[in-house]
Amino acid sequence: MHGPPGPTTKTLPFLAVGSETVTPQFALPARWQITRLLGAGGQAEVWLARDQELDEWVAVKVFRGDISDTRRECMRREVRLGRSLSHPNLVRVYELIEAGEHLAVSMEWVREGSLASCLEDGPLEIGRVIAVADEALSVLAYLHDQGIVHRDVKPSNLLLDDRGRVRLADLGLARPLEPGSDLTTTATTVGTPGFMSPEQIRGTELTPASDLYSLGVALFHLLTGRMPSEGNSGFEIADRHLHKEPPSPRSQRPECPAWLAHFVLRLMEKSPRDRWPDAARALDALRRRRVMASPRTWRRAAAGAAAVGVVAVAATWAVRHLHPLPAGVRVVGNDVVVSDASGHQLWRKTFPGDAPTAAVGDVLGGGPQVAIGFGTAGRPGDVPDLAIFSPDGRELERICSTGATFPLYFPDFENRVGVTWPSMIDLDGDGKPELVWRTNHAVWYPSLVGAWNPRAGLSPSVLFVNSGTIHGVSGADLGGERRTLVISAINNPLGYQRVVALVEPVHQAGSAYQEGFSPDLFGEWSSAPRNGVVPVRAFTPIGPAGGVALVLAAGPSGIVLDVDRRRIELDADANPRGFPLYGAGSAGRTRFWNELAAACLDLAGGRGDSRAVVAGLRERHAAALAEPPMELALTLMLARSLAQAGNHGAAIDLLQTALAATPDDLDLLLRLGEQLAAVGNYGAAMDALARAHRVNIVGRNPLDAAVSRAELAAASGDEVRFRQVVEYSRASSEGGFRDVESQLLAFWAFCRGEWGAQDLVEEADDHNVPIVTVLRAWA
Repeated sequence: MHGPPGPTTKTLPFLAVGSETVTPQFALPARWQITRLLGAGGQAEVWLARDQELDEWVAVKVFRGDISDTRRECMRREVRLGRSLSHPNLVRVYELIEAGEHLAVSMEWVREGSLASCLEDGPLEIGRVIAVADEALSVLAYLHDQGIVHRDVKPSNLLLDDRGRVRLADLGLARPLEPGSDLTTTATTVGTPGFMSPEQIRGTELTPASDLYSLGVALFHLLTGRMPSEGNSGFEIADRHLHKEPPSPRSQRPECPAWLAHFVLRLMEKSPRDRWPDAARALDALRRRRVMASPRTWRRAAAGAAAVGVVAVAATWAVRHLHPLPAGVRVVGNDVVVSDASGHQLWRKTFPGDAPTAAVGDVLGGGPQVAIGFGTAGRPGDVPDLAIFSPDGRELERICSTGATFPLYFPDFENRVGVTWPSMIDLDGDGKPELVWRTNHAVWYPSLVGAWNPRAGLSPSVLFVNSGTIHGVSGADLGGERRTLVISAINNPLGYQRVVALVEPVHQAGSAYQEGFSPDLFGEWSSAPRNGVVPVRAFTPIGPAGGVALVLAAGPSGIVLDVDRRRIELDADANPRGFPLYGAGSAGRTRFWNELAAACLDLAGGRGDSRAVVAGLRERHAAALAEPPMELALTLMLARSLAQAGNHGAAIDLLQTALAATPDDLDLLLRLGEQLAAVGNYGAAMDALARAHRVNIVGRNPLDAAVSRAELAAASGDEVRFRQVVEYSRASSEGGFRDVESQLLAFWAFCRGEWGAQDLVEEADDHNVPIVTVLRAWA
């Protein structure tokens, strides 16, 4: 057995006692060998101990005696919950130890001390504080997503491990909980006075925003070395938290960036509704490095505007005549030209790269602003690509349209962002527009719709994510409780089909919009909505993609589309005329997608019998599956899940059954060829891909099939077939194949061991097919 670690002054989040010879006033079971005292607090002592069964060092937190039976049971529930949590920035809880009248908890020992002890050397470097904020918000976002409010965020509970990572400790195991409550209880006045939120001091209901207040105080302390609310007594400190505005960190540390100071001050807003609603939204703002004004600022501005209403009315004539307002905008090459109602040019700006896009509307108040989407296709996803300009052409705000979380769903999107198209749409039905945008992948997919409503205190956020290109977004009153966005798009995994999505913006006061997803993202689609409301009201595939589906009309009586000069009618829930669900509401289609998503998750995890799953879905959802596009979606989603589980035989059977009914479906043939190749049936795979290569669909070239055939021939060493595919595709393609030909030639050379083909890799265009990514890593 190794000897105990040497003395350290920066250990766990408790007051240092300065002595390691203190004799414990308790006896733990023989499994734990107590070595020295690490720290003491008002309700517990923390000792370093050796877990002799597991042969590892742990911290044992021993509570004072006289613990009631009720509190013991509460603590047991809390430990069970703590054991169920897992996050790289969370101190792990191991088990509850009962030692006579004493109760103890063994937990992970974090060696490098707390941020409170780091403050002994003065304020932290600004870059370190930003990193601390990022890691603390990451773990708080995890807890908030689990429905847990920490209630005691402070520097002494932010530990540092031997890699320098922040680890959040103390999940409230020593809290005086009410009988029958658990860790999620919020309306209990507990915490550390200097770091308690106003609602915590009052003993009112706590929310995730309460943790943000405490973190704001902690960050202020780390930045300045001082507390934002100081006093000579606990009462005075509490009073300052309740009634006195905190100073800016820049008043005591001028080199603090303005955005970081604004961020910390918003965390410390007195009212929870003026902070971010949870750590995930605050983390998003931190990573953007651009903090929007709090809702309180907007309310104050609105109140000021009301107070000078009479003056505003009197000044309207002067403003309109002496300072004309934007009424129209057009794009000429790389120039955005803004004009007033009479057509007179107000200002003009040039944007390099791809042609910009623009829209006019009053989203901030004070007169119409101009929203401009700009940038070069293929730019990184964390670069702002939307700007808001004042009526006189001054830049007011910049926004990143993709949001910080979007690349998690589609990592390739991060460096393949296309142009963003802004529009002004009234989402709330108050006669005032919100900024709405769509952003597509630079080449193929995915895409998103986002929105920003600063009047309601909402941050810029993603509304809807689709696995394909979005062509159009419009607002409509379809007779529901909320105004609805009618989105026309293409969805690739569901068979490269045109789709119509109805998305109802859902949010909490002072929060951001809730994200919705296309159902092929079944892990996200099936997750429980945070507010009890699903933002995607309907998602309807309407057939193979060709041209763009245009929304001609949308209202309570239904939706009318122009699809390749054909008129398609849907009801107000996006159910197509002529099929069983028409006029039956949205519940039937939603139930189908929900059950299909759950079935896909089960099959992808190797659970369930695929034939029984398919039979059950067909029996329960005959009305939805009467629509051929829904039938195709069912087959492709289930086949993908079976393939993910390695059940290629069942995927092949499912695809072959579907092809018996629709023998020339391009996507079924492509997926069948891939699955046959996966099981080593080279000849049948090449036959299926050859059939797919010959399918001629308006709006689709045979690029996918050609690439798959060439890859399969190269991997199997069939040079004759490889050259035939390349020559045929070069002759028949309208240009798309030539974009990836150099990649395929490099792939052939690498498969043959010709390492000199690295020159081909360097020249290859990697926008369409990701072969080059693998080859460059290989080279």
